[in-house]
Order: sequence, then C-alpha cells, then structure tokens
Amino acid sequence: MRQALHHPIRSIGIFLTLAGALTVVALLVAPSAVSGASKDKVSFYSSFFKGSDNVIQKIGEDEDFNVNGSNLNKAVEVFCYAGKEADDGTGISGFDTVSDWHMPPTSSKLIEGVDMDPDCDGNNGVGLKSAIMVEFEHGVVADPTDDAYVVGPPIFVKDQQKA
Repeated sequence: MRQALHHPIRSIGIFLTLAGALTVVALLVAPSAVSGASKDKVSFYSSFFKGSDNVIQKIGEDEDFNVNGSNLNKAVEVFCYAGKEADDGTGISGFDTVSDWHMPPTSSKLIEGVDMDPDCDGNNGVGLKSAIMVEFEHGVVADPTDDAYVVGPPIFVKDQQKA
C-alpha cells in the first residue's frame, strides 16, 4: 500500500475510486436518508402489464412500469437518473423528469404507467443503471423547498435504439 501511494498513477487511481464511491453515496443513499419523512418510500418496480407483484430490475426506455412504495399519493413529480445526459432543467443535478406517469385515485402504494425518459438509458448502446426519484409534497403546495425527495433502488434501463 505504501508503494502504491508513492506512485503518481496509482495515487490518482485510488483517488478516483474513492471519489466515485462518494458520488454514489451522495446520489443514491444520502437523498433518501435526508428526506426527513420516513413514511415516504420507493421500494421496488413492477411490470405495468403483469401487476404490482412482479418485481423487475431492468426495463426498456419505452416500456411502462410501476413504482411501488408508501405514501405515493403525495407524489408530485417522478424523476430518473440521466447523468450527463440530463437536459430537462429540473434543478436537480443528473436527474430528468420521466416522460409520463399516473397516480391511481385510490392507491398510496403505487404509481402507474411510468414511462422512462430516453435520456436515462445512457445513450451509449449498452444502457445505464438508473434510479427513480420521487418528489413528495410536504407543506406548502408548489413549494419544492419543503418537499421530500426519495431515491428508490437502481434499475437498469436498456437503450432500445442501439441495443
């Protein structure tokens, strides 16, 4: 280890690895931990056509899916992680709004018909491990400063155009 720290290229590699790990924590773990509203939760994703019990871990950019969790009847916006491809001007670094989503009138545990934003597929011919983030309304309506933002588990988004 001592020799690795004295070699400039290895030192840079170690530094970049640590910086990457901190970025993952900042993007995927910290927002849900800081949200303050413990009832707000994004638990898993399910197939739109096969019901909410069919857990999925990958989706195509043009396929609809459901977001499952708690307190989702307070959702006001749904985002997906697009990284450097983010271009919606959401004010949240790296996140774009999903193309479409629907709130069932009687459910607090489901958001239906989420349509992934094509920017969240990575545009690299392979796809991207993305994340879904839900904005929960708390306090003054239309004031995002008092809302809770909760990030769900990662989901792989297949690039349909290049795959």
